Amino acid sequence: MSNMKTVGKYTFFYDKSCPPSNWYMMDFTIKAYTFNCGEQAMMFSKAMLFGDKEIADQIMAAKWPGDHKALGRKVKGYVEEIWVARRNGIQDAIAFARFDQNPKERRDLFESLDTLMVEAAKNDKIWGIGLGITDSRIHDPSKWLGLNLLGESMDRAKARLILKYPQEYAAVVEESMDAPAPDLEEEPYFPETDGVDINFEEEWQNRKEEGPQP
Repeated sequence: MSNMKTVGKYTFFYDKSCPPSNWYMMDFTIKAYTFNCGEQAMMFSKAMLFGDKEIADQIMAAKWPGDHKALGRKVKGYVEEIWVARRNGIQDAIAFARFDQNPKERRDLFESLDTLMVEAAKNDKIWGIGLGITDSRIHDPSKWLGLNLLGESMDRAKARLILKYPQEYAAVVEESMDAPAPDLEEEPYFPETDGVDINFEEEWQNRKEEGPQP
């Protein structure tokens, strides 16, 4: 497995060298847009959701995740309640597309087997757990300081990918002497994300016509 750490029932990823990280560089396409990392797709989606096409274009032109994140903070018309309601569905669609289109990284994800994915990011209390990889508290979810939304999104993406590529996953399981055989007949729960559209023009136009949010 790539630079991830599995302990007990958790697999921790913690920097841009780990494929589940949105800062990990790998190309993938959603609709007509090709992105070089998950952060670019996420911040582009954020800009388009709020109708800021100028920032969206700048995000597509930028090469590095840090620049994508910085530009995402400049999105005009941002409404926290709307973003909170939509961010998980957007992230799920991005996570699935990334690993669906990149077999090498998909195998890395499958090698986490049935463990739960955790982003050990000490500076992120929304997408990560607010604790770094060297903090002993990472092994106790009751002590986590963050929501781990990215880790949960990776769990949902992995569940969908196992259903789509059962033979690939079974081969990984077979290679692991400590892992139980997977039950590929039991369909895990995941929200429907196939219809997520990262364009958002129609939704933005409807909100514009309705006027400012109360």
